[in-house]
Amino acid sequence: MQRPRAPAAAIRQATAIRATVRLLAPDESAVVLGAGDLIGRMPSAALMVDDARVSEAHAMVSLRGGELRLLGLRGMFAVDGKPVQDLVLQPGVEFELAPGLLFSVLEVELPKAVLAVEGEGLARQILAGSSSLLLTNKGFAALTGLPVLV
Repeated sequence: MQRPRAPAAAIRQATAIRATVRLLAPDESAVVLGAGDLIGRMPSAALMVDDARVSEAHAMVSLRGGELRLLGLRGMFAVDGKPVQDLVLQPGVEFELAPGLLFSVLEVELPKAVLAVEGEGLARQILAGSSSLLLTNKGFAALTGLPVLV
């Protein structure tokens, strides 16, 4: 149903500054997802679910207001049999992507700090797992306070 994942302890250590949720999948495997990860039928989804009732990009894990949430994108999911498109992920919460595809939230890890960049006139931008930053000489000098030698 989904790609193999590293043990939860290894994920926790590697993602100390990334918000993550550990889910129990219908096949009883544990899956760790982070903010921005997609759940769906497409092979590039962080949690690939091979079921025709699940859309290609069914839902996304999102960090909003200090909480991890599950947001319905192209599909809805059910909590206690009721369709929803937004769910706060907390240990003990259960949701179904489709009837019989029950997922349980085992653990939620929220970091104490995250990596971000900001600049004059620009809003703060949280950096995802892998990011690149391109600085001009002027930008480097402004950011670091160091002169640029050419």
